[in-house]
Amino acid sequence: MNKKYQTGMGTMTLLVYLCFAGIVLLCCAKIVPALYDDRVLVSKALESLMKEPELESMTKTEIKSKIDKFFSMNGIRGEATKGIKVVRYGEGMLVNIKYEVRNNLFKNIDVVMHFEHQLNTATKECCEYLVEDNEPE
Repeated sequence: MNKKYQTGMGTMTLLVYLCFAGIVLLCCAKIVPALYDDRVLVSKALESLMKEPELESMTKTEIKSKIDKFFSMNGIRGEATKGIKVVRYGEGMLVNIKYEVRNNLFKNIDVVMHFEHQLNTATKECCEYLVEDNEPE
């Protein structure tokens, strides 16, 4: 048997694959929790608000405090609670939640994720950002 030709993976190739797999796992560990908070918990907050029977008569402060209470009960802190905006118009209102999350990957490299959710009470549409509001805060 001729030993000139290597069969199988070398040590350096194995180390390169392990480093690549480690970077992918690190990225997933930093990104997936924020995506879960956005997709599931923030959407559930707007859906629960849509089910409120007295939503049309609530003030902007009451709506914001109701969403803040839901966020604090479910462990959502930071930008999502600051990005709540309520805009009333003719036949209904828009409840907008716009925010971004910055997660540090390593040293000075960050991942920035931008999220937008909207509840339109006139059409009972929830969670997809459809209409841009033009009213200043």
